[in-house]
Amino acid sequence: MAVLRGSVELVLPICERPASKSTTLAKLLRWRSQSRHKASSISTALSELDGGPDSSELLTELEWLLDDAVEKCGRGDRDDLDQERNDTLAGHGEIFLRASLEELEQGWKERIDRRRPFQYVTGSSHWRDLVLGVQEGVLIPRPETEQLIDLAAAAMDGNSELARGVWVDLGTGSGAIAIGMARLLDGRGSVIAVDASEVAIAVAEANARRYKLQDAVTLVKGSWLTPLRDEAGKLSGIVSNPPYIPSRNLGRLQAEVGKHEPMCALDGGDDGIDHLAEICQGACWALKSGGFLALETDGGEQAQTVAKILSDKPFEDIKVVKDFAEMSRFVTAFHT
Repeated sequence: MAVLRGSVELVLPICERPASKSTTLAKLLRWRSQSRHKASSISTALSELDGGPDSSELLTELEWLLDDAVEKCGRGDRDDLDQERNDTLAGHGEIFLRASLEELEQGWKERIDRRRPFQYVTGSSHWRDLVLGVQEGVLIPRPETEQLIDLAAAAMDGNSELARGVWVDLGTGSGAIAIGMARLLDGRGSVIAVDASEVAIAVAEANARRYKLQDAVTLVKGSWLTPLRDEAGKLSGIVSNPPYIPSRNLGRLQAEVGKHEPMCALDGGDDGIDHLAEICQGACWALKSGGFLALETDGGEQAQTVAKILSDKPFEDIKVVKDFAEMSRFVTAFHT
């Protein structure tokens, strides 16, 4: 199910669709059993191949897919599926679905056979306390990126004036960071979300509306800070998760990523530093004095390289910050 937003066809997440489809309990349970068998047969093959999901992860995803798709059973909600299997009369009972059984079959086949990301199958991604719409053409927001919001919050704790200014999310994708920032600012300041992709702009706008933040988040189409020349010297903060994977490593990515997610959101150039360096340069003229910059990197040596770039520019209190997995992931700094 999709809706047209401008020239972009937006996919409606399964969990938000009306329960206008139906099947019998017997058919649904038969499909689940077959799907579980298919997932179990994977064992650790994909994990060993390229770090893909193993059987236990796929089985969990299957139940999440059912959580999204099943509106209610004959006696109640999704939790009654196994209970109703024991009822000899329930096999012919009607089950109401937000996606047809045929759609579920096709989606699960693509998940296993084509390695299509689970989030694209369901049309949604869980990030912090948000459920965001995602689809092909938009990067799936990662758990580690959630920490950018925490870093911005810490910067505001140190200088409350930052919360009353304009913040920019560069390369917004699904709008995850922009929406997280808007919720953090809570009406005190505003957010500009920039992306060069028309699909990303449409998806981010829909997600902002999903959380009634369309007035707090302004969507701008363009490359990094280029469309924001009028904001020179005015920005309180810039946060970004730009493409940072070295081009030479793209062929080694997990299939879910390398074969399906937008390459423009992954490829950081020869050393992965191209876009990070451009943002650092732009932040010099875009941020006001005391303005905050937070960047996600590929970690390790790349993070140190970004910190070195900033040390040669008008920035101070430059830090390399570890993510929750103890990898040196983020670089933060304040404009002098």
